Amino acid sequence: MEQTSTETPMEQTEPVTYTQESVEALQADWTRERGELEAALSEAKKTMGTQKIHYEFVAAAKERGFSEPAKLLDIINLSAITLDDDGQVSGLSELFDVLMLTKKSAQPRTIGGPVDPQSRTDPKEAQLKEAAERARSGNPSDMAAYAKLKRAFGGK
Repeated sequence: MEQTSTETPMEQTEPVTYTQESVEALQADWTRERGELEAALSEAKKTMGTQKIHYEFVAAAKERGFSEPAKLLDIINLSAITLDDDGQVSGLSELFDVLMLTKKSAQPRTIGGPVDPQSRTDPKEAQLKEAAERARSGNPSDMAAYAKLKRAFGGK
């Protein structure tokens, strides 16, 4: 038993003849579409590059001990960081060299803690001591400055 195919053979279409105007219109459409696609490609590459720079920045910041690298992204200008032709990020090491110089020490500063009274020096005493050392040189102006400071600070 033979099977019959319900498919019809492809119909032959007549060859289309294009006029010069229709060819020019098609070329204009293709040129416009190509421009739109190139603009979309350029925008996609730019977005991908920005995302890669942000990713590399966060990874490098974590590696260097910054606790919240995402917050750094808000305050640091990344315009000096670029992607080279191979897609590699360049400029991060220089940026982190500068950041490491400005990074505060890990030791927090105590505010309102106990004060060692012996470690504090009175500014008046420090000025008087310095003037006394200069007065020992024998210079009359230094001796006069020392005497003036001594009178001003109450004759200590």
